[in-house]
Order: sequence, then structure tokens, then C-alpha cells
Amino acid sequence: MEAIQIKDIKQGDVFYERGSMDWYKLEALEDGHYKGDIEIMGTIYKQYQVKVKTEFKEELYVLVTEGLPHYSGKYFK
Repeated sequence: MEAIQIKDIKQGDVFYERGSMDWYKLEALEDGHYKGDIEIMGTIYKQYQVKVKTEFKEELYVLVTEGLPHYSGKYFK
């Protein structure tokens, strides 16, 4: 598997989120896209989101703030 970024995901892609104890399978219901900017302590970060369906048939949004270390290397294809 190789690490991916949310902004590169296309509708229909199947990818995985690395959790603390397991891997979670996600299917993209739309293309990953730019959501907007957020300012944190004077620094502007870009945010990206994608709507997904989980392996448990739940639909939810994945929102990632680019450049923050807790999202680094978390999604794989």
C-alpha cells in the first residue's frame, strides 16, 4: 500500500484509514476536493474533504487539514 492524500481521491476509489488498532476500508462517494482555509495560531492551512461510505455502510465526510502532523500518512491505497 502507498500513502495518499484526500485531495487526490476520485469517486469510486477504495482506500484505507490507518487507525490505532485496525485498518478501516472506505469508498469515495465523490472526488476529494478543497474545502477552504483555516487559520490556527496565525498560520493558514488548507482543508480537503471527501464523502465516503464505510465498510459498515455508514456515509460520512472525511476532513483533513493539510500540514498538520496527526494526518500525515494516515490514508492508503
